[in-house]
Amino acid sequence: MSTADDLFDYSRGREATSAAARASIDAPTVRGLVLDTVRAAGTYGATTEEIAAKLNIGYPMVQPRTSELRHQGRIKDSGTRRFNRSGRTVIVWVLS
Repeated sequence: MSTADDLFDYSRGREATSAAARASIDAPTVRGLVLDTVRAAGTYGATTEEIAAKLNIGYPMVQPRTSELRHQGRIKDSGTRRFNRSGRTVIVWVLS
């Protein structure tokens, strides 16, 4: 069985993405990246925190995009929960 660490290399690409480049990404672009990341995670899914880490984009930019995608019916709550870094259980998103 895969784990989040298998699917998401949290350290890869951090140096390659500048703060200026991250700041210039607009909501529709981030929404597409979030959807692609959830798609790539397959049935294992991804939490908002995992998506943010994978994309090297701040959580505050990713979380609203997951809400938008959920309201659009493009992603859904898998019913599974995982612990985030602060120890709280959070939604695991999968494609609808």
